[in-house]
Amino acid sequence: MTEKKRKLKYVTLIWEELPESIKVFVIPTSDIEKPDVKMLRACHRNYVNAAGKYTELVKAELIDAALIRLYNLLTDPDADWITDGYRKEQAEQLDMSKAEFDELLGRWFQYRVESDKPMTLPRSKLYRSGFLL
Repeated sequence: MTEKKRKLKYVTLIWEELPESIKVFVIPTSDIEKPDVKMLRACHRNYVNAAGKYTELVKAELIDAALIRLYNLLTDPDADWITDGYRKEQAEQLDMSKAEFDELLGRWFQYRVESDKPMTLPRSKLYRSGFLL
């Protein structure tokens, strides 16, 4: 008998803001849409400000767009530095309306794991990406 493959219920994302901090997000797969899966794959092991360093230019542009989307999904929508100008600029970069961007901004922020203590994370698919400051 073959064992039935179990679907993972979570994605764990390690977001590194190098050299300053590391944030961990445990996102339920039910909150990940099909375009987000492609985005996560494109972002894996790539970083804002360093995307495409080892890839061809066309692929680098796609990775940059994916990283911008991911960064905004993880960003605190209530942060004091989020201005109307930022929202408008990011919506233009992502080729979406400001209303669509407002729905995107911070959608995964709620899944941030905040703990200084060691903890057991659920069995999940792991992605790593970040922002080189």
